[in-house]
Amino acid sequence: KTETYKTDNLSPVHRSSDDASNEHEKEVDYYYNPTELFRWINYRKWEGARARVQSDPEECSTWIISRHSSDGRVLWRQLPLHLVCMQSGVPVDLKNGSNRDDQ
Repeated sequence: KTETYKTDNLSPVHRSSDDASNEHEKEVDYYYNPTELFRWINYRKWEGARARVQSDPEECSTWIISRHSSDGRVLWRQLPLHLVCMQSGVPVDLKNGSNRDDQ
């Protein structure tokens, strides 16, 4: 069984009901409707990302997924924090939200 639901101003996401533990998590598609927070982080615009966290904190817990174009299988699934951690050379202080280079 597959459920369809809408996350705020984002497109519907399809999820298998077999994964009951993740039933209430928000997901958006990387190519079609990534969150604004994810886009700020992806382009390494840290001030914009900080501002977005303050204005829309729920986006911190929204999963971004990438699906295979032909069969729709999930290629990867990340929270915005995962992308921050993958950005090389960006020492971020998670306690106060500042880059160490700013201090």
